[in-house]
Amino acid sequence: MKEIIEQLDKMGLIKYGSVITGELIRGMAGIELPETGTRDQFKDAALKELTITDYIRGKLISKGMYLHATKGDYRILSPSENKDQVLAYMKSADGKLKRGIRLYDNTPKQYLDNNIKTRIHLRQDSINEQKRRRDNLN
Repeated sequence: MKEIIEQLDKMGLIKYGSVITGELIRGMAGIELPETGTRDQFKDAALKELTITDYIRGKLISKGMYLHATKGDYRILSPSENKDQVLAYMKSADGKLKRGIRLYDNTPKQYLDNNIKTRIHLRQDSINEQKRRRDNLN
Protein backbone atom coordinates (compact mmCIF):
# COMPACT_ATOMS: atom_id res chain seq x y z
CA MET A 1 0.00 0.00 0.00
CA LYS A 2 2.89 2.31 0.73
CA GLU A 3 3.96 1.87 -2.89
CA ILE A 4 0.64 3.26 -4.10
CA ILE A 5 1.16 6.48 -2.14
CA GLU A 6 4.71 6.73 -3.48
CA GLN A 7 3.44 6.26 -7.05
CA LEU A 8 0.73 8.88 -6.58
CA ASP A 9 3.33 11.27 -5.19
CA LYS A 10 5.65 10.68 -8.17
CA MET A 11 2.70 11.43 -10.45
CA GLY A 12 2.22 14.77 -8.66
CA LEU A 13 -1.17 13.78 -7.28
CA ILE A 14 -0.43 14.16 -3.57
CA LYS A 15 -1.34 17.83 -3.34
CA TYR A 16 -4.36 19.86 -2.37
CA GLY A 17 -7.12 19.78 -4.95
CA SER A 18 -5.82 16.74 -6.84
CA VAL A 19 -8.38 14.42 -8.35
CA ILE A 20 -7.42 10.75 -8.27
CA THR A 21 -9.65 8.46 -10.27
CA GLY A 22 -10.99 5.32 -8.70
CA GLU A 23 -9.85 3.53 -11.83
CA LEU A 24 -6.24 4.63 -11.19
CA ILE A 25 -6.31 3.42 -7.58
CA ARG A 26 -7.93 0.12 -8.54
CA GLY A 27 -5.35 -0.36 -11.30
CA MET A 28 -2.42 0.33 -8.97
CA ALA A 29 -3.86 -2.05 -6.38
CA GLY A 30 -4.63 -4.77 -8.92
CA ILE A 31 -8.36 -4.63 -8.21
CA GLU A 32 -10.53 -5.69 -11.12
CA LEU A 33 -14.24 -4.93 -11.23
CA PRO A 34 -15.96 -7.69 -13.17
CA GLU A 35 -18.39 -6.67 -15.91
CA THR A 36 -20.76 -9.27 -14.53
CA GLY A 37 -20.46 -11.27 -11.38
CA THR A 38 -21.95 -12.19 -8.07
CA ARG A 39 -22.68 -9.71 -5.34
CA ASP A 40 -19.79 -11.20 -3.34
CA GLN A 41 -17.35 -10.53 -6.19
CA PHE A 42 -18.39 -6.87 -6.34
CA LYS A 43 -18.38 -6.63 -2.54
CA ASP A 44 -14.88 -8.11 -2.38
CA ALA A 45 -13.55 -5.58 -4.91
CA ALA A 46 -15.25 -2.71 -3.06
CA LEU A 47 -13.77 -3.81 0.29
CA LYS A 48 -10.29 -4.02 -1.22
CA GLU A 49 -10.65 -0.51 -2.63
CA LEU A 50 -11.95 0.74 0.73
CA THR A 51 -8.95 -0.78 2.49
CA ILE A 52 -6.54 0.97 0.11
CA THR A 53 -8.28 4.34 0.22
CA ASP A 54 -8.60 4.22 4.00
CA TYR A 55 -4.85 3.59 4.25
CA ILE A 56 -4.14 6.49 1.89
CA ARG A 57 -6.56 8.71 3.79
CA GLY A 58 -4.81 7.89 7.08
CA LYS A 59 -1.41 8.77 5.67
CA LEU A 60 -2.69 12.00 4.12
CA ILE A 61 -4.37 13.11 7.34
CA SER A 62 -0.90 13.09 8.91
CA LYS A 63 0.07 15.64 6.25
CA GLY A 64 -3.00 17.84 6.83
CA MET A 65 -4.78 16.48 3.76
CA TYR A 66 -8.05 14.58 3.43
CA LEU A 67 -8.95 12.15 0.63
CA HIS A 68 -12.63 12.70 -0.12
CA ALA A 69 -14.67 10.20 -2.16
CA THR A 70 -16.79 11.72 -4.94
CA LYS A 71 -18.82 9.57 -7.36
CA GLY A 72 -16.33 6.72 -7.64
CA ASP A 73 -13.29 8.99 -7.72
CA TYR A 74 -11.32 10.80 -5.02
CA ARG A 75 -10.17 14.35 -4.42
CA ILE A 76 -7.75 15.75 -1.89
CA LEU A 77 -9.61 18.56 -0.18
CA SER A 78 -8.16 22.05 -0.16
CA PRO A 79 -6.96 23.35 3.22
CA SER A 80 -10.04 25.57 3.49
CA GLU A 81 -12.29 22.50 3.06
CA ASN A 82 -10.62 20.62 5.91
CA LYS A 83 -12.70 22.55 8.45
CA ASP A 84 -15.91 20.91 7.19
CA GLN A 85 -14.33 17.46 7.40
CA VAL A 86 -13.10 18.12 10.95
CA LEU A 87 -16.62 19.20 11.94
CA ALA A 88 -18.05 16.05 10.31
CA TYR A 89 -15.65 13.91 12.37
CA MET A 90 -16.65 15.77 15.52
CA LYS A 91 -20.36 15.36 14.78
CA SER A 92 -19.84 11.64 14.27
CA ALA A 93 -17.93 11.38 17.55
CA ASP A 94 -20.69 13.29 19.36
CA GLY A 95 -23.27 10.84 18.04
CA LYS A 96 -21.23 7.86 19.12
CA LEU A 97 -20.75 9.35 22.58
CA LYS A 98 -24.53 9.80 22.90
CA ARG A 99 -25.07 6.16 21.92
CA GLY A 100 -22.42 5.09 24.42
CA ILE A 101 -24.12 7.09 27.17
CA ARG A 102 -27.49 5.54 26.32
CA LEU A 103 -25.97 2.05 26.43
CA TYR A 104 -24.21 2.78 29.72
CA ASP A 105 -27.36 4.24 31.29
CA ASN A 106 -29.40 1.18 30.29
CA THR A 107 -26.85 -1.43 31.39
CA PRO A 108 -27.84 -3.36 34.54
CA LYS A 109 -26.37 -1.52 37.52
CA GLN A 110 -24.30 -4.48 38.78
CA TYR A 111 -22.22 -4.34 35.58
CA LEU A 112 -21.50 -0.62 35.61
CA ASP A 113 -18.00 0.77 36.02
CA ASN A 114 -17.62 4.20 37.63
CA ASN A 115 -14.41 4.81 35.69
CA ILE A 116 -16.41 4.73 32.45
CA LYS A 117 -18.97 7.19 33.83
CA THR A 118 -16.12 9.54 34.80
CA ARG A 119 -14.66 9.29 31.29
CA ILE A 120 -18.08 10.03 29.80
CA HIS A 121 -18.38 13.19 31.90
CA LEU A 122 -14.87 14.31 30.97
CA ARG A 123 -15.64 13.89 27.26
CA GLN A 124 -18.94 15.73 27.61
CA ASP A 125 -17.20 18.60 29.40
CA SER A 126 -14.55 18.73 26.67
CA ILE A 127 -17.18 18.78 23.92
CA ASN A 128 -19.13 21.54 25.67
CA GLU A 129 -15.95 23.61 26.06
CA GLN A 130 -15.13 23.17 22.36
CA LYS A 131 -18.64 24.31 21.42
CA ARG A 132 -18.33 27.37 23.65
CA ARG A 133 -15.01 28.28 22.03
CA ARG A 134 -16.39 27.74 18.53
CA ASP A 135 -19.46 29.88 19.32
CA ASN A 136 -17.22 32.65 20.67
CA LEU A 137 -15.20 32.65 17.45
CA ASN A 138 -18.29 33.05 15.28
